[in-house]
Amino acid sequence: MFRLSTLSLLGTEAIAAYDECSMLQVPIAKAVILDAADSECRCPAYFQEQCEAEAAQGCSWSSSGTSNAPWCQCVAPPGQPPIIGGPGTYPTAAPVTVPIAPVLPVAPVVPVAPVLPPADAVDIFTLGGSNSEYPGFGCLSGENDVTLTDHSLAQCQTACETRSTCKSFDFYVGRTGHTCSLSDSNFADVGTTTSTTDCRYYERSAETIAPVLPPPIEPVAPGTLSPCETAVEGGEGWVLVRHAAPGNQWHAATDRLGGIDVYGDPAGGPLSPAEWSIAFNVDDVSTFLFATGDCENWLIASKDAVIGEYYTDSRQIMQSSTSSEPYTAQWYNRDAIADGYPHDEDPWISLGDHGASVADGGIVYGENHFGNTHASLVLPVHNGANVFVKLNTPLPSSPCEAAVQGGDGWTLVRHAAPGNQWHGATDRLGGTDVYGDETGGPLSPAEWSIAFNVDDVSEFLFATGDCENWLIASKDAVIGGYYAEPRQVIQSSTSSEPYMATWLNRETQVEDPWISLGDHNAGVTDGSIMYGENHFGHSHAELVLPVHNGANVFVKLSTVSNTPTCSSCQATNYLGHLPPGNTQGEPETITTMHEWVPVRGGISSLDVVGNCIVRVATGAAGASEATHTYSEGGHAYPMPTGNDNIQSMKLECASLCSCQVTNYLGHLPPMDTQGQPETVTTLDEWLPVRGGISSLDVAGNCIVRVATGAAGAGEHAHRYAQGGHAYPMPTGNDNIQSIRLECV
Repeated sequence: MFRLSTLSLLGTEAIAAYDECSMLQVPIAKAVILDAADSECRCPAYFQEQCEAEAAQGCSWSSSGTSNAPWCQCVAPPGQPPIIGGPGTYPTAAPVTVPIAPVLPVAPVVPVAPVLPPADAVDIFTLGGSNSEYPGFGCLSGENDVTLTDHSLAQCQTACETRSTCKSFDFYVGRTGHTCSLSDSNFADVGTTTSTTDCRYYERSAETIAPVLPPPIEPVAPGTLSPCETAVEGGEGWVLVRHAAPGNQWHAATDRLGGIDVYGDPAGGPLSPAEWSIAFNVDDVSTFLFATGDCENWLIASKDAVIGEYYTDSRQIMQSSTSSEPYTAQWYNRDAIADGYPHDEDPWISLGDHGASVADGGIVYGENHFGNTHASLVLPVHNGANVFVKLNTPLPSSPCEAAVQGGDGWTLVRHAAPGNQWHGATDRLGGTDVYGDETGGPLSPAEWSIAFNVDDVSEFLFATGDCENWLIASKDAVIGGYYAEPRQVIQSSTSSEPYMATWLNRETQVEDPWISLGDHNAGVTDGSIMYGENHFGHSHAELVLPVHNGANVFVKLSTVSNTPTCSSCQATNYLGHLPPGNTQGEPETITTMHEWVPVRGGISSLDVVGNCIVRVATGAAGASEATHTYSEGGHAYPMPTGNDNIQSMKLECASLCSCQVTNYLGHLPPMDTQGQPETVTTLDEWLPVRGGISSLDVAGNCIVRVATGAAGAGEHAHRYAQGGHAYPMPTGNDNIQSIRLECV
């Protein structure tokens, strides 16, 4: 490897003319760095003619010393000789083979004092750096942080030395313009060099790179808790797992933060006078927080930064008591096998670089009862030290687990204790019964229930306390009328697809409704009942609640308002035809919203403008209201509700939802549908449908009401919510005569 010092690089434009081979033949000399205060000698090159031209600077073409050939050296500088290694000593060099090359003009020397004065005979840059297979040419692959133009090799080096973060530079031999690139990376960081033949890669010695210091301490706003103080109070998911007492020894553990060392009494907490440690599953840890007992010093780092591997390099700190922004600091987690020492005290975690932190009391973690200043400057001063961990939040594996975590819009409203009785409520899931203490949550040993507005509920989730059994059903399926028939389950712990199960909601039974994973009778015997009331017991409860840690009821509220809005609406009526036909006199226009308004007699056509509907009645104030409603647009004579008979009308905003229901004479697709489907999209009015319907598919945020007679006569209590409703249908088959779509 060819090492360059400040002295050998200054005034080296001639080197740029070396061919690739001759550069590799330049002798390796002892690197000597002269401070500007020590000597005025600036010997610029290895060429004899240039060397002798600089005799006034003390340069001499000589083989004095141990060299076996002459070279340009400061043998007889004017004034006091340089002091290198002690009084009376002079720089010496290894044997040199003089390269044969044309003499080139020497560029002006630009001496710049190094920012970091190196120790005696410290090699600053190495050609090829840590790349043991460097062929003598090529650049570091990418990572060019600074590009410089028309810089000599010496100027390029000086620029890298001056930049505190510079680890290496590329120099282009014989080029003009872009001749130098500085990089804050080196071969160890990147791993490859290019095959550029006129490029030379020089790597800076690690000991000459200024350490990256953490940013200055930023004041915390008064009244704001630091992450450490928050963790001490048990906030933000932090769990205290290890404590070092306020003495002169670090933690007793030697598990390298693996969570397996257990000792002491954790009841003492974060300010205990005695050390302690509890077990934790390191696989579940995402982040560590290391802190002194008084929370004056603290830092947060990821698990991978702390124990991701063996290291003696800079690791990222996410934030600390000295900086709210990420930065790096050198820590130790050394491999005992690598150098023969056990390093049982590792890892060493600190606010800044390890060496500086040992001296300034910035260490925040160590093991194996290590003492010395590592501990004595920290633990007695700051009331010990603590380790907190933050665990990964596992993704819920079921809707029940998501609901327990407060996700997906679910709200827990009712809990049955793990005993032998179902819920104490008798409100048939109406949301009116309130009892117990809800702060006990989904695993409370006592039952409780809170109020909820059932009108806002769109779905129910019934689940056992351990989330082993659960099901989701629409509100209409659960409490849409009295029933003892199959009701639709949207999904459950036994099926991700909708299916039917026979439930009971009998008018005379106070323990109803009975909700179960399958049919009710089977649920009683196999322990799959999910809901009952009035403290009902027997096997309905005994096979479920004690086994599965009680049971819970969650509700999901509708995200769509039941009160649609519109900016304006008007209804203009005519005694004759719509314009331009014979309107038979002046029109009458109504704009009043949401109340019944009297209108003149003899109306034969109607024009509605705006996102609204018009309801009409043949009597005053809405008496004898027609089932048909009029939406935006013109409605010509003859009108569906009759002519000359409207006495009052009411303007309402049209629903903002979209809805369609498709019926099939056979099964749902992809099974045999028995002919073409029929689709209905009209909202808020009863519509006739064909006979023989055996299955329905509802799309949109709406429900479908069905009746066995025309215009809603013989309406069934069951409502069909969004989704597919397969044969056989809860309301029967081949019996639906009219349907009505309504937004939920």
